[in-house]
Amino acid sequence: MKFRYIFIQILIIIYSTSGIVYSQETFDPDSLFKNAISQSKAKDYDKAINTCKQILERYPNYNDVRTYLGTMYSWNNRYDEARAEFKSVLDRDADDRDATIAAINNELWSDNYETALKITNDWLAKKNNDIDVIFVKIKILEHFEKYKEAIDETIKILTIESDNKKAIIKKKDLKLQNAKNSIGLTYNVDAYKDNTPHHLFYADYSRKTPLGSVIGRVNYAERFGNKGYQFEADAYPRYFKNTYGYVNFGYSEAAGLFPKYRYGFDVYHNFPKALEASLGIRYLIFSSSEVAIYTGHFGKYLGNYWLSLRPFITPGNTGTSFSGIFQIRRYFSSSKDYMGLSFGLGSSPDDKRKYFDTVSNLASNKIKLEYNKPFATFWIFNINAAYENEEYFPSKFRDIYSVGIGIQKLF
Repeated sequence: MKFRYIFIQILIIIYSTSGIVYSQETFDPDSLFKNAISQSKAKDYDKAINTCKQILERYPNYNDVRTYLGTMYSWNNRYDEARAEFKSVLDRDADDRDATIAAINNELWSDNYETALKITNDWLAKKNNDIDVIFVKIKILEHFEKYKEAIDETIKILTIESDNKKAIIKKKDLKLQNAKNSIGLTYNVDAYKDNTPHHLFYADYSRKTPLGSVIGRVNYAERFGNKGYQFEADAYPRYFKNTYGYVNFGYSEAAGLFPKYRYGFDVYHNFPKALEASLGIRYLIFSSSEVAIYTGHFGKYLGNYWLSLRPFITPGNTGTSFSGIFQIRRYFSSSKDYMGLSFGLGSSPDDKRKYFDTVSNLASNKIKLEYNKPFATFWIFNINAAYENEEYFPSKFRDIYSVGIGIQKLF
């Protein structure tokens, strides 16, 4: 009996020990980590996060897993949790590059640019030849509009890699952005089937100031057998962090070509995830009438693309009219190098080609293609072409073909 009891105890011990060994042998953290990556690629973040947590319960110092967990938190806007994971890794190993870059991105995505810059500077103090991180610093300096410092960083990259094409292109773009002044000339012609062409010329001067940009503009139009000028001033004041405005005033004595007075106002705000929105108004005073147009704006960056929608709402005695513009812009080597496509329904008070009072309640469909290209460092060339089917009287339509060309000098 005693022998039987001892035998049973031995079997229990052997079984328990083999279970522990088997459990340890079947828990493969590397294989589970691969599973977590696959789960996150399939957008199943809850499973991927739980898988990483299971690994870290047994292997808390598995830095790659903890960094990946923090990155997934960042992707899901859980920035504080991500920050804690990156801190845990960097407290153990301050030279962990993957965790450092992930921590920088977490601060950028949460709009903590000051913290992102500090982490970047701390890393570059140790690894001053890390080109990828220098490019991140350039991006941060651009956000703060510190273009001269950003240019210096591109020069650092070019001392490391003299043929770095990305740095060469970026340096040219930053020089354009660093320019404080610009002058421009633009010409636009509208061709009609049964009417003489309409011409619009305008010249402008722009100046960047610490409070925002200011622009002065002179418009000259030849339409309907009449000629005349309009004088405008624009300002883009900064109000708060991520918030700025648009203020416009225009004056003209050319009745039938331009409103006598023109006022415009918008408040813009930049949101996380490369979103921008605004609310505003346009107020036009003509010789015998006044028009108030309410407007807004919603824009989103998607990689190298910019998508925006601007509606216009115009209340009137005969009812409320609605119009709008949808725009897609594809950027190439710089912020000044792009191609754009826009679609318009109805009439826009921001279209200098239009005498808004006569067409605000009529239908219009428009498509426009434009191309903007820097050349010779401080020059920018623009060309555009458009087609419009316009209702100029109730139930009467006409086709309009437009071409515009412009040149701008920055200094």
